[in-house]
Amino acid sequence: MALGAALILALFGFVLGALLSSILYGMIASASFLPLCMETARAVAVFVPIFAMCAIAGLLAMRKRRDGDPADMF
Repeated sequence: MALGAALILALFGFVLGALLSSILYGMIASASFLPLCMETARAVAVFVPIFAMCAIAGLLAMRKRRDGDPADMF
């Protein structure tokens, strides 16, 4: 459950960030006349660490929940 939620958050966060950064790349490129664009390699290079960090966070949350004492949680 926690791992699935972490991966869904990673995916939604990446998609939203990629859309926003593509818009900003376009605005900066038109304002500065520099050839800027969001390349696939750059997007993958950002997505892989985001996905890994969220997966690790989900695994740590599952471990903490598994190791927790039910009496301490309430």
